[in-house]
Amino acid sequence: MNRLGFPFIALLIGLCLSLAARAEPLSWVLLPLAGVVELEEGRPLRGVQVEALELLEQYLPDMQTSYRTANFSRVRRDMANGLELCAAPFLRDSVGQEAGYFVPFLVATPIQMVIRRADLERFPVQNGRVSLQQTLTDRRLNGGLSVSRTYPREIRGLLQQGLESSALEWISGPASGDNVLLMISAGRLDYGFEFGTVFAGLSKDPRVQAPLLALPMEEGTELEESGIHCTRGAWGERMAQRLDEAVRELAGEPEALLEVYRRHMPAASYAAYAGQIADYYRARAQRPSTRKE
Repeated sequence: MNRLGFPFIALLIGLCLSLAARAEPLSWVLLPLAGVVELEEGRPLRGVQVEALELLEQYLPDMQTSYRTANFSRVRRDMANGLELCAAPFLRDSVGQEAGYFVPFLVATPIQMVIRRADLERFPVQNGRVSLQQTLTDRRLNGGLSVSRTYPREIRGLLQQGLESSALEWISGPASGDNVLLMISAGRLDYGFEFGTVFAGLSKDPRVQAPLLALPMEEGTELEESGIHCTRGAWGERMAQRLDEAVRELAGEPEALLEVYRRHMPAASYAAYAGQIADYYRARAQRPSTRKE
């Protein structure tokens, strides 16, 4: 090697170290979910949320990121204690306005009712959709809700009615919330609720004892916006603003994001909703920041 090469390499190394020293740390805390945040040896390595964050980080060259996982309760506690972190994926009000600033990022197709495939005739299905309201009145059917989930606002009133009538019950368990679907497959519950991407990921789990079916509901038809919560305070407000700028940049060219969805969503769901998802991101790119959320 030419001797002039050594000073040049040393200069590059020095520059890289200097940039790394100036990079601001950003701690991501992710909620494990099949198809969304999947773990390998305890580390989040794949899934819609993980891969979307990797795309987002291309617009955050000044950030030095790290990842860990936690359950819903731990995230709320850490934010309440003022730890500087950003957490995902969560619905807008799942962490609480007092704990975090919300940055809209991803959208999910409407949540669906999950049953055992063999039980289809037991449920009130018309034109391919099941009526949640009618299901809740059938005393022969028992449903479950995961304590690790925040359910869409669109159906919360009906879910609360189901809890009050004992048609539904809260089910505790791991942060992933996958125990509800596993209980359905084992015959311990008749139905539950899940987003398409999570359902597709969990359907491949060898612990599933009987084939499951995800049914669109008459009462839930809207795309559900999820996003990032950053700890409330001066640091979190500034970080949320920075992330919001990056999300709008990424959303302006949504093709890479759409490819992430295509890989992880059920094929029928992607075909039905790809246009709406693309429209969402085009609108998201133009949406002004509202950091007072």
